Amino acid sequence: MIINIYKLTDLTNGNFYIGSTKNIKNRMKVHKSNNNNTCISKKIIENNNYKLEILDKRFIYNKEEGKVLENLYILISKKYSNKCLNICLSHRFQNYRKWYDRQKYLYGGKKEKMLIKRNLIKCN
Repeated sequence: MIINIYKLTDLTNGNFYIGSTKNIKNRMKVHKSNNNNTCISKKIIENNNYKLEILDKRFIYNKEEGKVLENLYILISKKYSNKCLNICLSHRFQNYRKWYDRQKYLYGGKKEKMLIKRNLIKCN
């Protein structure tokens, strides 16, 4: 399956939210229309002055792998910026160690530096 890691940025103050989804159009509809939506992203959308960016789009083997990838983006963003509004990490996941070891092998243990170098995570 293909996963999108996205970033919603409030253009009025620079605050942003990071999320993941298989279908970005459907996800945005949920963000906009759900009256019971308590997600912090709804506040960004309600300002009606935001930018949507796709940070990463890739094939994953299972949902857990997608959640780990989303968590990686959240953690790196929180490390380098106080503008990240994600209060908690994505849902719990299994097989984290297997995924992490595979990423470490693929990127030589330099995943964070690679993301910053490719400007996927912008440091403010």
